[in-house]
Amino acid sequence: MRLFRSDKPGLYSRAELRKIRYAAFANLPRAYRIPDKKELDAHAIQHRLAELRRFPVRQLDAAARLLSSLNQAKLKPEKRLELTRLVLAQAYPLVSQFYATYQGKENSLPEKKERRESLTRCIELVSEVAVSYRHLFQDSFTTGERPYQKARRAIYEYAFRVLEMILLEQRLRALRYQRLPRSAWRDGNRIFFAMALHNDFFESRKLTGLAGIKKREPKHGTGTAPERNLLQLYLSVQLFGVLDVSTWPTSLFHVPDAYLSHLNSGISLTGDDGQPLKEGHLLTWMGNEGPPVFDRPAKLEGPTIQIDFTRYNNALMKDYEMIASMKFIGEFDAGKLSRPLRGLAGEDRAPVLQMMLAALRKRQRKAQRHAMFADNGVQVYFGFPEVAHLLTDGSGGDLARQLRSRKFADTLARSSSLLVDGNRQVTATRWQILNFSAGGILISTLETDFGRIVALGQLVAFVPDDAMARPSLGFVCRLNRPEDEIVEVGIARLGNDAEVIILESVVAGEDGFRLPAILARNTADNWQLVVEPGDSLLPGSPVRLLRDSGPAPARLGDLYLTKKEFMVFELRSPGLRQPPPRKS
Repeated sequence: MRLFRSDKPGLYSRAELRKIRYAAFANLPRAYRIPDKKELDAHAIQHRLAELRRFPVRQLDAAARLLSSLNQAKLKPEKRLELTRLVLAQAYPLVSQFYATYQGKENSLPEKKERRESLTRCIELVSEVAVSYRHLFQDSFTTGERPYQKARRAIYEYAFRVLEMILLEQRLRALRYQRLPRSAWRDGNRIFFAMALHNDFFESRKLTGLAGIKKREPKHGTGTAPERNLLQLYLSVQLFGVLDVSTWPTSLFHVPDAYLSHLNSGISLTGDDGQPLKEGHLLTWMGNEGPPVFDRPAKLEGPTIQIDFTRYNNALMKDYEMIASMKFIGEFDAGKLSRPLRGLAGEDRAPVLQMMLAALRKRQRKAQRHAMFADNGVQVYFGFPEVAHLLTDGSGGDLARQLRSRKFADTLARSSSLLVDGNRQVTATRWQILNFSAGGILISTLETDFGRIVALGQLVAFVPDDAMARPSLGFVCRLNRPEDEIVEVGIARLGNDAEVIILESVVAGEDGFRLPAILARNTADNWQLVVEPGDSLLPGSPVRLLRDSGPAPARLGDLYLTKKEFMVFELRSPGLRQPPPRKS
């Protein structure tokens, strides 16, 4: 495979590639300690872990601590491999069980203690297994062709298991709204480029299990572990990162991999030429500490390679257009969709395709993002009912009087927690703006067990503290836990002007309807209608808007956004040519 230079134009020569220190891993603990013989007794280790079988979290903790100790010990490769396999065999069923359990349960903030402890122990164990295999890879990998071929079978196994554990850690962290650490990204790339030197990543091996690869329920049992090759594992990790799946509903985590299997990958590697990237291509490099990128950075470390996802993207677009077509004609046939979509709930199909297609599209930030360094609080109202109630209270009359009447409710909206323990938590649990732009805001708070429920796709309204302004309308587009007890919530802005109305059909009789809705004007001054999900509304439908100012005829435009809690339609009406008056 051709590998392009990142420091100057041209391709690497074979001699130059062999001089690279591929196995110089980040944060790999030094194996310096001489272990006690008791530590290396496989039967004693197995017995110790088996005694904790009735206490799954404690067993995972003990297994992770044991591997952590061994990862700092000087061991012969055969002994390190034996003990790593032994510990993983004892603990992996628990990891698989917890993953399946929590992937099947929608997550929200605050995180329950049982979930937090179980997943944290799983992450620690998987991370230590990866460290052990890193040691083995570092001790055995060689750039020379003949020495490599002699040890090839073992080297491939070590590389395969490191990438498998990185993939599993990525999925486990995503269940907690965490991203893969930079060191894991970097080490995964170094291993892959090391194997690319020998063009050796096509041999299939059986995975340890199903966790992180396929969706399944605990009652289905362990199942048969599928086979993958090194390239498939690598591309799966890259795709999961590019799609930012950690911000998705957990029940949809398996969809990207399902498409990879359905398309027999659908994503391929191609040599880099140093030129601007074409549409449908991503770039990564040996020292990359994150997902592949759409634009070539000014500074890169090590050789580079491109990832072509054109075929994958085309398959997603075909399914999305098919769903839109079937919804338009009112006849749905799941058999016309790709296999990965058939097992999904109907309300999940279009949103997951929207998220994937949006993530695979190169986007230029149109609005400048501004960081906030001072104390900048914000009032946040979560959920369709609470947002509608806020907008109803704010309609009519002067804004100053409305704010006084809502003083108690607005005070609660400043804090993420309904109960606090001491003055420190009063301050720490306030919603704080980290940065903002015309497209939305990023807020942060201390997570407590008594926090308000916050979920992805939730409709929200927000207004900065002490601001004499109308609330802005948005939705939760991102949840991130940069460290324990601290959470960040990304809110995408839908509009700055909104009012509650009644949406009425123009059809009389049983087919007619009257629905509560939110009429909003987005940041581009286009009218949109926010409604709760339902089958009665279709693009092109004529409707009547019942406002305080009087009824207005309208026609629903395209479906702009679909979330579990709400839908957004574009709206056209001769009675809405002027924006609603801004009240002061």
